[in-house]
Amino acid sequence: MGLYARVSTHDQQTLALQQEAMVAYARQRGGSIVMTVEEVGSGVSERLKRDALMRAARRRDIDMVVVWRLDRWGRSLADLVNTLQELQQLGVGFISLRNGGKIIPRFTFSEVWPSSAMLGGPCQRRLAWAFCRLRSLSVLLHSVCPRHGP
Repeated sequence: MGLYARVSTHDQQTLALQQEAMVAYARQRGGSIVMTVEEVGSGVSERLKRDALMRAARRRDIDMVVVWRLDRWGRSLADLVNTLQELQQLGVGFISLRNGGKIIPRFTFSEVWPSSAMLGGPCQRRLAWAFCRLRSLSVLLHSVCPRHGP
């Protein structure tokens, strides 16, 4: 299990709170903590330590990523969807403690538009890609916050 905590500025005092909650979750589930990552930086900045956690997932050193809150993980909406889809493809689980549980749905072009003949040119393919991303986000948000359905 890999734990990821982040605050935007040094002024924020929630790193310890995040770590305590994630360690308690791991102990409660009997999970083994392989890697713990703490970062300080804004959402759009490069996150070298998070990248190290993703490399550990690719090597299968960890089977689960635990974060305190979903907004601590994604640098942007696209980054959030991309990294969650990559974790799903790797078979690595993802838990957001404050958002209610496991997430990582995935939709492909063929699920949205079964026939590639419907995607005549680059504009249609880009539009299909956008709809796939929006559908993935909708299901993702619903799994985190069931009151806001797809």
